Amino acid sequence: MAKKKEEKVVEAIVEDEKTYFLPRALAYIIDSILIFVICLGINLALPKNENHEKYLEESRQIQKDYKDKKIKEKEYINRMKEVTYDVDYTNVTGMLVEVTVLILYFGAFQYYNNGKTLGKKITKLKVINVDGKELSLNQIVVRAVIINSIFINMCLIGSVLFVGRSNYYYTSMGFQMVDSLIVLVSLGMILFRKDGRGLHDLVAKTKVVNDK
Repeated sequence: MAKKKEEKVVEAIVEDEKTYFLPRALAYIIDSILIFVICLGINLALPKNENHEKYLEESRQIQKDYKDKKIKEKEYINRMKEVTYDVDYTNVTGMLVEVTVLILYFGAFQYYNNGKTLGKKITKLKVINVDGKELSLNQIVVRAVIINSIFINMCLIGSVLFVGRSNYYYTSMGFQMVDSLIVLVSLGMILFRKDGRGLHDLVAKTKVVNDK
């Protein structure tokens, strides 16, 4: 009897500490906009790669031709295989910039700001260690690598540099599908778990709570 009462008390505490989805979603949107602006500013300051712009335009034209039924599916896939590699290969610098900014912002900045990004600070949230100990840099980095697409982006950079043109299209699609799956699974866990912890939180042994 006493054990059941104790379990109910623990559940009540967990439910009380659980952060609601909307503040977390708002924090994510704020952080995403900030990352986009930072990366855009850095990339604009770097020398412009005219080949990248050319391949982007070619990619858009292929998609338009397929949508307008000017080309068949087989031709569409074959042409997209080539141009997808070219687009990403000529944008390796931009991809490296994005990975670096993500690591610095969601890793270093969040750690030295007591588990808070700018988005979390505005929505009064923070990341904590579930064990009650001080949050470590390792936990923050592991968490960010999983949920902020850092690992997937690093895999894409490695693929475009070492996999080669012939296999890159399907390899990149595979990594992007894995990334989408991780986000969807984490989203479902945040929505339906009593403690609101996603996959990234479970692996890193962290939790997002209200910053009272």
